[in-house]
Amino acid sequence: MSAAANDLLQDFLNRGLLNIGADDVRLGYFREAAKSLADSWLNDQQKIIPAVLAALDPDVESADGTIRESEEALQSKWNTYRNAYPDSPRQFLRAIALEALRQVGQQSTECGGAIWLAGKSVVAYHDLRLEREVVEAVLRGLGDSHETAAQKLWTTRPTNSAEVKLPRLTVPKLDVKALTERIAAASGPHDAQGTAYKDPRNPHWSNSSPHWSHSFPAIAANGIADATNAVASALMGNVTTGLKEFAGAVGSALETAEAQTGASGSLGKMRLLWWRQAMYSPAAECGYRELAPLTAAALMAADLADETTAQTPTSVEYLLREAVREIAINDELRTNLNLRGAVTCATTGEGGAALRYALEKHVTGAQPERRHRLPLVEVLAQTAQSGELEEGSLQAALGVKESSATTIADFAVWLFRDIQAKRLLKIGKVDKDVSA
Repeated sequence: MSAAANDLLQDFLNRGLLNIGADDVRLGYFREAAKSLADSWLNDQQKIIPAVLAALDPDVESADGTIRESEEALQSKWNTYRNAYPDSPRQFLRAIALEALRQVGQQSTECGGAIWLAGKSVVAYHDLRLEREVVEAVLRGLGDSHETAAQKLWTTRPTNSAEVKLPRLTVPKLDVKALTERIAAASGPHDAQGTAYKDPRNPHWSNSSPHWSHSFPAIAANGIADATNAVASALMGNVTTGLKEFAGAVGSALETAEAQTGASGSLGKMRLLWWRQAMYSPAAECGYRELAPLTAAALMAADLADETTAQTPTSVEYLLREAVREIAINDELRTNLNLRGAVTCATTGEGGAALRYALEKHVTGAQPERRHRLPLVEVLAQTAQSGELEEGSLQAALGVKESSATTIADFAVWLFRDIQAKRLLKIGKVDKDVSA
């Protein structure tokens, strides 16, 4: 794996992509700026996806919110950097943002997965040239961690892994010897051999009435009580231990049941297969084949996200691809399709209203304070709401040309990845993680 897995800035420098001279102090400023950005984005995760879209685009504008944040972070660590770079060094600032994203992803598996998902669809559209190997190494590393976590979550556990058994309780026995000694001590001062009993003992013999009868009851009762309490205490200890073992077994059984019935368990996978075979949209309350193909494909992405956990293995994407191919009724939808056409057709076709409602819970609904990039799910939701797609707005939001080629399956998977990325970051009006 590329050294970018540990330090993207150093890898850029080694490849001549970060021409900041031989001064290690300058590299230190860049590293400090990236660390500052990473800390900021971990605290405000709404900025992570826009940062991915901006940092991956070599043609991103200097006015972009992420680039401006990178510049401010650098300037806070290197007050005189403008003397060295009178014009905003856009590519250097992208490098800082990319390194910050790498650090964010390494500190949080969820954030790393979101970075991977948000960047996976768009990175292929950018001419990264010499940067590509470094950038893809970072994304691939984050993607591997995400896939490992998802595979662990989605691995089906055996149904009999937590058998519940009733605890075995042992009944303690009364200490007859100890009780006999106590009753004997209540009966007189010493035994037949003249050995004095331990206190408390009756100082009188039974022929010394009434003194003997005054001492006997209390001493005998205490002896009997001590023996009885010892049995009861031992019994309660056994019961408590047994109940703890039983509670642990029940808890383990419940975990197993949840693993089987949740979205990532056996029954959850069966629900996905049912969805795949039924080809029915819960959001639209009709079959996908009754809708316009691109609208149906977008609804499939939203519906599938609602049926899964936020962390899903790559195989779930292929389930979506196969489902979409069922409605791709002609080769044009599979090959001759551009991004603008896909967004327009998806939001204006039969079922567009259902798509709008399905996407609402996955968008923030609030405009960022600065000019930040927007993921496809946001663009699609806004277009579905307004009913129109302004010229150039798609490229301004995604950083991808509107004429860029896509397929109906790639379009649906792109949307699904965006929704999952937002769910991993818990961004949206509703965070519905179906795990049980």
